[in-house]
Amino acid sequence: MPIPTRRRTVRRGAVAAAAATGLALVLAGCVGAPAATPTPSTADTPAPIFASDEEALAAASEAYGEFERVSQTIASESGSSPERIGDVATSRYTPELVEEFQTYEDLGIHTVGQSTLDSLELVEQSSSDGAATVVIYVCRDVSDVRVIDATGNDVTPADRDERAPLVATLVSDESEHLLVDQVELWAGKDFC
Repeated sequence: MPIPTRRRTVRRGAVAAAAATGLALVLAGCVGAPAATPTPSTADTPAPIFASDEEALAAASEAYGEFERVSQTIASESGSSPERIGDVATSRYTPELVEEFQTYEDLGIHTVGQSTLDSLELVEQSSSDGAATVVIYVCRDVSDVRVIDATGNDVTPADRDERAPLVATLVSDESEHLLVDQVELWAGKDFC
């Protein structure tokens, strides 16, 4: 049965009025705000590993100093048991270091004397997913280190640089202890 004309007009008017009211509410901003995006609570967000740059530098200096100590021990023992470096270096970096130390054994050389570190400076630090990365500048002085061959002769290269500017990257392991992940000779202006 067809709807009488008068009812259609009332119905059309009601629909038009409802649409106009809805449009007015949207334009006036009276419609509820979009649903809030849940933000992680502070309990869900891991705290930074280091509270300050000074703390990051202190931890990196200590970890890098231990790396140097282990490296010097292995070099002074003709590269013997080079896998020990894995205690202070990442699993990614360790194979490269082990290969370098095996060269000492292959050539029958070892070192005497101790290198020293100074002018350690923080380049950057960051934390992500509960892990930290710290990059530092290091001046390494090897003027007291000599390279000795199997017959006891000093074969230290005469033209070597006594002080080397290095950039070291350290990353935290699962226990938040820093391990050396990379050491490179700094190619920029010599800061030593």
